[in-house]
Amino acid sequence: MKMMATVLVPAVLLLLLMHASGSHAAARATPPAAQDVRVEYASAPRAVAVRRPRFSWTLQHPQRGAAQTSYRVRVSAGSAGNLAGSGPPVWDSGVVASNATLGVRCGADLASDAEYTISVTWADHTGAWAPPTASSFATALLHTSDWGGTQWFTLPNLGNGTVLDPRNQFRGTLVLPAGADVQRGTCFVAGLGYHRSSLNGQLLGHPDDTLGSVTQYQRRIAYDTFDVTELLHPGNNTLAVLLGRGFYALSRDSYTGVL
Repeated sequence: MKMMATVLVPAVLLLLLMHASGSHAAARATPPAAQDVRVEYASAPRAVAVRRPRFSWTLQHPQRGAAQTSYRVRVSAGSAGNLAGSGPPVWDSGVVASNATLGVRCGADLASDAEYTISVTWADHTGAWAPPTASSFATALLHTSDWGGTQWFTLPNLGNGTVLDPRNQFRGTLVLPAGADVQRGTCFVAGLGYHRSSLNGQLLGHPDDTLGSVTQYQRRIAYDTFDVTELLHPGNNTLAVLLGRGFYALSRDSYTGVL
């Protein structure tokens, strides 16, 4: 009996050690990457109008009761092609001990009309870190001075009640040199009332979208932002704007004035 006990005890200990080792390995397994990374609660927005936007993400984990214990958020200049962080660093949160996944504020002022890449990684309750998840976004015009020397344009006032075009149509042409390679094109449209805009015959925005806004124009004028990179080409590029009639004529069609 003593010999059997002497043989069995090492076997039992070996099984216990193998079980403990397997449990430890499972507990340290790499957690899934963060999902649905958002900027100002929008997915890959193209016109973030906040100097220090808020970041959010969602998590999934195969283990019941798992939780985030730390996160790290990095922002770099450039589009999503810089997923490995090759763009110039703008802000790095460092490792933050927190379970927050909503409304994490950027710690640096971002530039106007610029492309950025955000990278998010997190650690679970075992201390294991997930692989990074990256997404891109772009900022809007954050300062009044960004409009530069732009001027308002309207139909001329002939002073005799003559209306040149009751629909308020405007056109402008941008000429790009031959062989131009457009890396990024953004169109900002601000109007006193609603508008429908097109570039090279392509409507900007969805046909059902209400573009422009009804505000107290003495205090605030909103603008719409469009990514027009794919619409621009060498040569003449024509921007057309059909301006609506504003809030004073909402009982009629917003564009033609017809009942």
